[in-house]
Amino acid sequence: MTNFVHPETLENEIFFTNCNADQFVSMKWTTKRKGQVAYNGDGVRLDITNWFPVFINQDELKIGQKDLSLIRKEFRSVNLVR
Repeated sequence: MTNFVHPETLENEIFFTNCNADQFVSMKWTTKRKGQVAYNGDGVRLDITNWFPVFINQDELKIGQKDLSLIRKEFRSVNLVR
């Protein structure tokens, strides 16, 4: 695993996942922000039509006190993000 940090990540945000518009709308996070360019975890640009990165404020994630990897896994299992 690399230490890639998505270049669109703003201060106090984390990159959450890449998704499409329908999946973005279904997200419960109030601080979610749509980015422009999707990358994989190694920093390789993904050319998947209609995919974009999603960022969430770190403070909102702390409220739930769940591990980020667990939150991502739950989202992907519900939305079948590949």
